[in-house]
Amino acid sequence: MARLKCKGMTFSVDKVGTGTTFTKIPQVHSISGPSKSVGTIDDTDLDSVAEEMSPGLTASGEIAVEMRFDPANTDHAYLDTWTDAPTIKKVQVSVPTSPATLYTVDAFPVGLDRPGGANQDAYMATFTLQATGPWVKTTATP
Repeated sequence: MARLKCKGMTFSVDKVGTGTTFTKIPQVHSISGPSKSVGTIDDTDLDSVAEEMSPGLTASGEIAVEMRFDPANTDHAYLDTWTDAPTIKKVQVSVPTSPATLYTVDAFPVGLDRPGGANQDAYMATFTLQATGPWVKTTATP
């Protein structure tokens, strides 16, 4: 079984809304998500002898991107502005397989957390998005 490393993963945003032009966000430290889950529907009725459940809709979950935040970086400033006026845009997570696996979904920002740090710590921020709709898995063309 192949062991995949996170090194080389990328997070990109379709800033212009074409669905095909993605801007890679620099200085990303880690990416978590998507945290997909499936809802449950209670089908139990008065004739049931035990709980009866069935699967509901799949929730596309959240994506959290931790980065070394630089307010002077135009892409980081874009994320800050996007959080102030959230709209749905396509985002993409690239996993470094061969060829690269791309996960694309519509999403909108739900948070940009910029905690402080100690004297020599990097200025980190966590950018969190809510995915909406299904994730689309494709492979990158070399």
